[in-house]
Amino acid sequence: MKAPKTLATLAGAAALLFVLSAYKCQQTTDFPGFVAEICTDKVDNDSDGLADCADSDCDNACVPEVTIGAVPTAITLDSLTISGTVTNAASVAVSITPSGSVSPAIVTAGTWQARLSGLLARTTYTLRASVADAKGRGDTATASFERKD
Repeated sequence: MKAPKTLATLAGAAALLFVLSAYKCQQTTDFPGFVAEICTDKVDNDSDGLADCADSDCDNACVPEVTIGAVPTAITLDSLTISGTVTNAASVAVSITPSGSVSPAIVTAGTWQARLSGLLARTTYTLRASVADAKGRGDTATASFERKD
């Protein structure tokens, strides 16, 4: 018995569709992998022309921070060397009130150091260390000590 012509046509169309589908499955499309910026390796990992903190992908990881290390509560000399840590900033601005002089802070490998002098008044001094980046974000740390004799 011969199959009706309509069934044979449908069977042929189904077989052709199966062959074409199987052929399509063997084709692959490659997508380039996503590479995230690593914010501490000094390399432009995501190839956008910007590396580390210059890349907006690192904004949250690159906020500048500064600390002031241990400061004596009282001093008897008119000078004092202070230090602290700094992250994501190349320089630290140090000031002292109510009076005194501050040498420019020297930043080396995540630490900073400055020399205070002219601390002549018998009073409480307030030390301020500040950092900022090119995007206007910054941090400030303060500490106090007293000049006694």
